[in-house]
Amino acid sequence: MANKTSRIAILAGLAAVFSLPAAAATSEWKIDPPHSSAQFAVRHLTISTVRGAFTKVTGTVQLDDQDITKSSVEVTIDAASVDTRVPDRDQDLRSDRFFEVAKYPTITFKSKKVELLARPLLANPRPSSAAIAMPLPRSPALSPRGSVTEPTDA
Repeated sequence: MANKTSRIAILAGLAAVFSLPAAAATSEWKIDPPHSSAQFAVRHLTISTVRGAFTKVTGTVQLDDQDITKSSVEVTIDAASVDTRVPDRDQDLRSDRFFEVAKYPTITFKSKKVELLARPLLANPRPSSAAIAMPLPRSPALSPRGSVTEPTDA
């Protein structure tokens, strides 16, 4: 019986040792809320551009070092944190006319794919809430250093 127990212990130890490289290949990165925002720019009446940001952003990046295409990005935005520096406009954006914040308090982005480009990692997100469901026209790019850059800056 002791011989059988020691074999099980040895096999369990070997399984743990051989699983270490696989576990090390994937890492999770958390978005740092105090240093993050989701920014936007919208043309208004073709004469100006309204800029703003959602200031409360959380999320994770699952990075697979061996196969970048197995990586993923998920971001959750507090819809009430919209800030265009015009309080009346922000209230209107939170209303039933736009984000319906009382009914849909969060906007979630989940990557459809992650691919390695010349330098940055490109996450192709799709925002989703009952109020919003559309692909983004331009995807943010995540550089390996962790900063977010526009795809045209790469």
